[in-house]
Amino acid sequence: SPPLRIFEARKASLQKIAPQSSVQERRGRTIHPPSQKNKMNNHPHPPTQPSKLILHLSLFLALLLLSPTLLTAQPTPTKTITHQNTLTFQIPTTWKEVLEKDGTASYYADEPDSGTLRLNILTFKSPPDKLAKNGYEQLLKDSGSANTPVSQLDNGNGMRRREKLFTEDGEKLVLYSWDISNVVPPSHYRMAIFTWTILESQSKLPTFKEEIEQIESRLKKVTFSQTLANSESN
Repeated sequence: SPPLRIFEARKASLQKIAPQSSVQERRGRTIHPPSQKNKMNNHPHPPTQPSKLILHLSLFLALLLLSPTLLTAQPTPTKTITHQNTLTFQIPTTWKEVLEKDGTASYYADEPDSGTLRLNILTFKSPPDKLAKNGYEQLLKDSGSANTPVSQLDNGNGMRRREKLFTEDGEKLVLYSWDISNVVPPSHYRMAIFTWTILESQSKLPTFKEEIEQIESRLKKVTFSQTLANSESN
């Protein structure tokens, strides 16, 4: 009948306008969709921030890459020593210098158990026809033992290094010596004798081994005056 049709049409119109209730609403309770914040909190594996330790380590590694000099040992600052207007060489700036009456010089760090570097220069006169052309060949002529090899330095001088173990006042010591030969034509040659004395126990420590290597490296660059000083003239 017409009234029934009108009722059905109105019912259909209302169903289009009002959304259907969810299953939960029909059961008497309403469940709202989770918010974005709750979704993050309920995530099974929430994202994590890097720890401070990892952050600091990354910064440290970046500094090392940007500053390669941090990875290498810095050279020890040195000062120039001129001994009796005859010989010039380098020692650390913090070392002290003592000159004895006999002409022997001592150089050392003002620290407990530090080694002492001593220097003495001998001058010899030779017949002109017997003088070698450089310090290296002269030292080869004067070297009396095959167990003490002689090396030629860049400036033509000769160097001989020796080591000796001895006991003094009940203590075992090691004496390192470097003999550096230099000729002064036509008839003179010099022998600069450097010695370094430390305890035997110290000679096995890496720090002292490195110090000895640095000393020898500086001694290889020793330079002599080209003429005899007044104290050397015979």
